[in-house]
Amino acid sequence: SALVHRAHLYGEMGDRERELRDYDAALGASEPASPQRRHVHWSRGWSRYDQGDIEGALSDWAEAERLHGGRPAWVTYTRALAYWTVGDHATALHWYALAASGYPEWGTDEGMEQRIRYWSKPQQARMRALYAHWKAG
Repeated sequence: SALVHRAHLYGEMGDRERELRDYDAALGASEPASPQRRHVHWSRGWSRYDQGDIEGALSDWAEAERLHGGRPAWVTYTRALAYWTVGDHATALHWYALAASGYPEWGTDEGMEQRIRYWSKPQQARMRALYAHWKAG
């Protein structure tokens, strides 16, 4: 947990080398198939997303989902955001519709804003654009 947190802080400071080093160390310190390893992949996925490595983000998120063993709530909206970011709007809208059908807060203005309130400004802007297109139907 501490390595993941520090990796996140390094990422916010723009120190990608230390950020990736800490994520790698966290993966090495976590047990295979453990909740900790799942958390590292989920967190590193967001870091990769923010760096513009959408393919890497989707890969990390897929591994976190696999390690979860179920259907975590974040799968639909993270995939929607990732596909929107790379311009695959049809796939993004499909995933967003799944998010809204499974989690009603994603289907309302207030709920969506509540869900993204702690996201970075670029993440929020992309999700708002996606939401507007989804809502326009």
